[in-house]
Amino acid sequence: MLKRFESAATPALKPRVRANLIRFIELALEIDSGRYPSLSHFLTRLGDLRERATDAPDDAPPESGVGDRVRFLTVHGAKGLEAPVVFLADCAGSERDRNAWQARVDWPAEQDRPQTFLLVGRKDSRDRITQAFLDRQQQAERREDANLLYVALTRARQMLIVSAAVTPDKATQGWYGLLRAQWDSENCLVAGNAWIHRTGTVPTHPAAHVEHTAQTPLTAAEIDIRLTQPCKPTPRQIRIAPSRSLVEHDAEFERGNVTDPDGRRRGIGIHRLLEWLTTPPLRTRAQLLAGLARELQRDAGDPELAEWLEEAEAVIQAPQLASVFDAAAHEKIYTEVPLQYFQGETLVDGVIDRLLVDPDTAHIIDYKTHNIEADKVEATAQTYREQLRLYAEGVRKLWPHRRVRASLLFTHCQVLVEL
Repeated sequence: MLKRFESAATPALKPRVRANLIRFIELALEIDSGRYPSLSHFLTRLGDLRERATDAPDDAPPESGVGDRVRFLTVHGAKGLEAPVVFLADCAGSERDRNAWQARVDWPAEQDRPQTFLLVGRKDSRDRITQAFLDRQQQAERREDANLLYVALTRARQMLIVSAAVTPDKATQGWYGLLRAQWDSENCLVAGNAWIHRTGTVPTHPAAHVEHTAQTPLTAAEIDIRLTQPCKPTPRQIRIAPSRSLVEHDAEFERGNVTDPDGRRRGIGIHRLLEWLTTPPLRTRAQLLAGLARELQRDAGDPELAEWLEEAEAVIQAPQLASVFDAAAHEKIYTEVPLQYFQGETLVDGVIDRLLVDPDTAHIIDYKTHNIEADKVEATAQTYREQLRLYAEGVRKLWPHRRVRASLLFTHCQVLVEL
């Protein structure tokens, strides 16, 4: 099968096609910890996911940015994030019984065989043992749902608004019903921690609703004074991420000067190779290519990986960069240094590629893998002054009595630029 697909691809794409197919097969065999290793079971699982289209996967949270905006996230996607005001919308939904004609398996991970295997029929035809098994599973699902609710409730720093459109017979369902029961309690209201506003329940019968609105015209809702006050913005996080300002510049891309419009694959590959080439244990060329292929899900024989390795080796061996990579020339050398500190109330977060520490200086080296020539590096380097300033501020907090230097190392042309 692999050869058939490879034969239909261009020579440059053959390694990638082969790697993608191998990974597809691995995913098929990894379903349920490899207990049902077959492509047919993998396709069955995909079909089951299509039927549960409303159970959306986790959303990747957007990266931090400047300015006010509204973000729409699932609760899973909001893990680890906080906001001044959080809305939980449509919280009165109830889970439907989806057990009919489904196979249910209870197979603990530490056991070599399942403890229970059931084909569940309709609700009116289930026996006592089947119902007890489903009740145990439902209890576990309720625990997980409670954990998810806790995540949702703790995303708000200042105000949490829970909403639902419900009829009287469904007002106790879902998260809305659970929270309403708690917030309606006298203790909660006396403490002053809850603000409740209801527009009234909607009658179950449409005609009753028409009669109600005719007799009692709707009036403007009284707005709580707290909702008219501006929310103090929470301190945002500055992530010192590898800048892609050059490789994403439209004019450069249109002129054909940038072959990788994202630049991430090349950047990740060369950064990793420079780390491995300068830290023990020493690796052979084959080990370097194999390790990089595993991380990037590429074929070890991909010629692009070999090109990146040649570039990384040329950087290490360049005479003009000997002081950067000579371990004996410095008191201490650190690679891939995680950095976090507060600038006022703002958290600054980043990773320093290489840090050279001497008795009187600390020298920050930041790798730039842009595919540009030496005559362009000076102009390009100026766009990274703020990035290096943030790195330098953090290093200065670690070694306040050392002079801090910060430089960019352009790997393609082996040029070091100090800012």
